[in-house]
Amino acid sequence: MTARLIQLSGAVVDIVYRIVRVPLPGEDILAEGMMITAGGGFNAAAAARRGGMEVVYAGGLGTGPFATILGTALAAEGIVAVQPPQPARDQGSCVVLVDAAGERTFVSREGAEGVQSTMALAPVTVRDRDWVLLSAYTLVYLTSRTAVHAWVRALPDSVTFVFDPTAVVGQVPPDILADIVARADWISGNIAEIGMLTDGGGGMALLRGPASRARGVLVRRGPAGSTLVLRDTAPIALPGYRVAAVDTNGAGDTYIGSFIAAAAAGAPPEEAAHRANAAAALSTLRPGPATAPTDAEIRSFLAEAPQARTGPPSDARRPTQSNDATSA
Repeated sequence: MTARLIQLSGAVVDIVYRIVRVPLPGEDILAEGMMITAGGGFNAAAAARRGGMEVVYAGGLGTGPFATILGTALAAEGIVAVQPPQPARDQGSCVVLVDAAGERTFVSREGAEGVQSTMALAPVTVRDRDWVLLSAYTLVYLTSRTAVHAWVRALPDSVTFVFDPTAVVGQVPPDILADIVARADWISGNIAEIGMLTDGGGGMALLRGPASRARGVLVRRGPAGSTLVLRDTAPIALPGYRVAAVDTNGAGDTYIGSFIAAAAAGAPPEEAAHRANAAAALSTLRPGPATAPTDAEIRSFLAEAPQARTGPPSDARRPTQSNDATSA
């Protein structure tokens, strides 16, 4: 029986505008392009699926035009949604502003993905060797945190649980956050998010906690790549890759989903994190949030891509800009 990813984090619809820069208060800037596409929790799920892993979407699903967009995207990836659609409640949305440097700014509003209950989660079953991914967004919503908290606490030890703190981790009630962190087998976040989670203590602090069972912490460092923090070893710095980034939206989600797919397939943590760096870099070459590469694309890239440690890039296709894998 192969491992599956149960994506518990909510998926939304991104309304993406490409702009020269973020407007000042009261200013009006014309967008150079726009798209409406599935995003949020869908990004990491799609990354794991393209990495060859079976994926189940266990987040809330609504009924309406945005929910239809998400449902179509899930079906196209071969991802099964296990919760029944919520009547009269559409999917949440996120307005994404992507500037000329590829950086993104978010304004979001929750919808059906932010509503969870014990009854709604009843169809979500796990089996041995499954992986479960949860972001802090689901724990911020008043209409989901209690049920999700209880569901995670009841996970059997045979299930690998991954927690993504995201930028809103400071809004999670401390008692719930402590339980979630204590249950996590892996924690993945960018430097700022790990800093908020540990009051500046860094990834190693999460492994030293008396209640911790975590195998490791993945710290995304933007253009510099990522750091893998494991128990009883020195942190391992894994460099990023030189790419001409177009859009960093969803790069962090790609990193997490790609790491899970590789690790679940049996790759050692360092190799899985190495592949996740490459996947995140590749995702920034395409506009949009859910732009994770396939397993074959990652392999091809790793065979020829120069790592961004020192020296100039080796060819014109990867000229100046490194990937920002800090996106949530």
